[in-house]
Order: sequence, then structure tokens, then C-alpha cells
Amino acid sequence: MLERSTKIESPGVLKAGNPGKSLAYWQGRTAEIAQIQQWLTDENTFLIGIEGIGGTGKSMLATKIYEIADFPKRFWADVSNGAGFSDLARKVLTEFGFPVPEQEAQLVEALVSIKGLR
Repeated sequence: MLERSTKIESPGVLKAGNPGKSLAYWQGRTAEIAQIQQWLTDENTFLIGIEGIGGTGKSMLATKIYEIADFPKRFWADVSNGAGFSDLARKVLTEFGFPVPEQEAQLVEALVSIKGLR
């Protein structure tokens, strides 16, 4: 199920749109931000992941990067409620105007072959 919403959802829902986090009281994380900004300028970096245990500020850090980075194309998806890969892949391809394969097994190849998102 795909939905644009800020309400609390049941597991398996993909929320897409703009990040809903408030950065009014943002502090710190300058080293992490600098590292991610460096990766964003590296032509050999195609994917950046932020992982860690719950409550450590991963979503806030991603929100901050989304706010300050100069992306030519932007897409925000909250997958914290357990959205499936297929739903996310279809949404990303659709959002950026790429064809969505009919076969689920072809979604990974379609995402990896995207050119020009940088």
C-alpha cells in the first residue's frame, strides 16, 4: 500500500513525500554530515545507508541531509513501518519517470540501471 500521510499507519505502509521531522532544535552531528556530504560529491558513490538501533537519530540525520543537500531530484520515503522493497522500488521508479517493470524480479535491475539521478 502506498500513501502520502503523516498519520500513524499499520506495518507495511510506505509514506512518501517530504520529511515530517522538525529541525528547529538541530544540534551536532557535524562529522556525520560532513562525511555524507563528501560521499554525495563522490561520483563513485551511488547509495548511502544510515543504520543503527532505534532512537539514535537516524531519521533526523537523513532529514537534515535532505534539507541541506542540493539534489537535482528528490524523493523522501519513510520505510520505518516495514514497507516492502517492491512498493518502494515501484514508487521510486514512478516518481522519477522511469518505466516500472511488470515482473517483481526485474525491480532491482531497473533501480540499479537508473542513470541521471545524481
